[in-house]
Amino acid sequence: MKILFFAGGFLPAQKYGGPVTSLVNFVYNHGDKYDIDIVCSDHDLGDTSPLPGITPGFNLVGKAQVLYISEKEKNYKNFVSIIKSRKPDILYLSSIFSAKMNVPLLIIAKKYNIKVVYAPRGELLDNVLKLKWFKKHVFLFVMRLSGLYKGIFFHATSEVERKATIQRLKVPEDKVFLTSELPSPSVPKDLLQKQPGILRIASISRIHRSKNLITSIKSVLKLSGDIIFDIYGNIEHPDYWAECEKLIKTAPKNIKIKYCGTVKIGQAQSVFSKYDCFLFPTTSENYSHSIAEAILAGAIPVISRGTTPWDDVESHGGFTAAVFDVDGFAEILQMLCDMDSEKYAELSQKLSHYRESKFDIKSLITQYDKMFDRVINNDED
Repeated sequence: MKILFFAGGFLPAQKYGGPVTSLVNFVYNHGDKYDIDIVCSDHDLGDTSPLPGITPGFNLVGKAQVLYISEKEKNYKNFVSIIKSRKPDILYLSSIFSAKMNVPLLIIAKKYNIKVVYAPRGELLDNVLKLKWFKKHVFLFVMRLSGLYKGIFFHATSEVERKATIQRLKVPEDKVFLTSELPSPSVPKDLLQKQPGILRIASISRIHRSKNLITSIKSVLKLSGDIIFDIYGNIEHPDYWAECEKLIKTAPKNIKIKYCGTVKIGQAQSVFSKYDCFLFPTTSENYSHSIAEAILAGAIPVISRGTTPWDDVESHGGFTAAVFDVDGFAEILQMLCDMDSEKYAELSQKLSHYRESKFDIKSLITQYDKMFDRVINNDED
């Protein structure tokens, strides 16, 4: 079976966040079974210069063949040429509001009777739709009227997203698959002893207002003890980062807050393994590879409640607080800071059991296989 992915970016790009990680993990786990082609931008997010090391035509990257195209090449005529030459059984599209790429592709798929799987990537969730509300709702209304969503399948990675897809796009329930993201291969955690009065905190995420880094910083500033808070991530919103920097400058001597640059895709677990916990009061996540990577690496997740699919971690070694509850997050962090090695080991053990039950890779791979088999065997228009 040949699957042709159209995506915003792929390796060696590093700034696109979760969607690239999702695709990298899919290729790693399915590249031996499926013939995987990827078409994506020839530049990283926010950049204009071409990615290093790429060549014209398809490039072998891991277990996939990848074609990097410029913005000018994202057009109907070129898409038809690519699809005719690659002859895919399935088109896999991402991002509901990436109209420049996906509207022509949906039209082409209809014209040539090609099966489509469409991943909304969290864009239909309420907190995301609030941004540019009117423009997005008009777009969804026009797309529903166009009939381009008729007969295609959608891939949701959480129950919340599955319901949102059915509601927002008015598509039948049996056209929406629910299959969780595939995690990265796990790496061993550094065996660092937890000492009372010391806490190593990590934040790995795009620096964007929706990720709520300011709440993290405010929470950390309330702590007593020797605190290290390292911040990793692409600075997408410089103005928001400037607000963060103002707060960071007010930190007392016992609290060291540092920006550490970006983490390369596939390296998050190695970074997380050096910290006691992951602080992430995000306002909205469809899946959150960062939380998954932290759990896999054994860093205790301290996350916002009700904004991610990971609330159940609270019963399994992790912690949650209301999204803007600075005092609530500070209380959790102070407890972790004061914790000795024995108590921390108990938390780690609970998180380990959770990890083993949550990340059943073989089961997830089977779910993806069933999804694609069903799409191929569906004969409806």
